[in-house]
Amino acid sequence: MSSLETLTPEQCVDVIVSGNFTASALGPGYQSVLDRVRADPARYLAIFERKFLGPGQGGSALVTLNPEHFLRLIRGQLPERVARVARQLTRGARAFAHQQVRDIAAVESVAEQDELLRQRRLLASRHAAFKDLAGVK
Repeated sequence: MSSLETLTPEQCVDVIVSGNFTASALGPGYQSVLDRVRADPARYLAIFERKFLGPGQGGSALVTLNPEHFLRLIRGQLPERVARVARQLTRGARAFAHQQVRDIAAVESVAEQDELLRQRRLLASRHAAFKDLAGVK
């Protein structure tokens, strides 16, 4: 039994959005996590919503994690709910992008500006993915 087979549902969501959720990266435990999520997608989506849409959740997770990966995994099983969550994430990404514009203008360090610009590029990619998942053109 791999350590991935003993993860809590919350930890499964964390692994999926980490950016390393591939069979080549995780070995046999990958399929175990995938099977668990697909067996009860509503439960895992509720956990995902708490992590990404709950009170106090900021936009920084949208540039450090890959929430669109999780939504793509269950889109076929819960298309309406995934679209609703993706629309909410689209709005969150847009709000965070506006905040970053203010942050870029406020920092003086070129290195900090470069990092914020890198984050904005990632955020733009996530925003496009969320729009696609929401069915928004």
